[in-house]
Amino acid sequence: MKEWPSFKVDFGSSNGMENAGLLDALNDMLLQCWRGYLEFFPCWPPSTSGSFAGMRARGAFTVSARYDAARAADKIGSIEVSSEAGVRCLFASPWPDAKDAGDLVVQELPGGKLVPVEPVQVRGARVFWFETQAGKRYSIGAKDLHR
Repeated sequence: MKEWPSFKVDFGSSNGMENAGLLDALNDMLLQCWRGYLEFFPCWPPSTSGSFAGMRARGAFTVSARYDAARAADKIGSIEVSSEAGVRCLFASPWPDAKDAGDLVVQELPGGKLVPVEPVQVRGARVFWFETQAGKRYSIGAKDLHR
């Protein structure tokens, strides 16, 4: 194994250089899914704005989201999730005031058809889920973001 100064490691495989270290840490600050559900900006510094687009997550999802540190409330705007496999999407609410399924809105894109959201316990955490269809995109938001 050869170490490079740009936080990349060459494992000698035919795939060439593999990401390691710093990039994995940044990705984990933006999106985590190892607990069995999506967590948006779980370790992001509260005073720093940031966004990501097209990040892959377990369950064959592609996720995009934006965090706006300048906003007084609802720093996380609407989140977009694309489903490739059409499986159930589980997620933790990133909005502190959205504690119940009625506080959240999931809409199919385009068109805005509302998708039912249900609460569930996963490993002791209260999270939410909705059914997806393969090839469809969905917007997740706090109810007051969709007025």
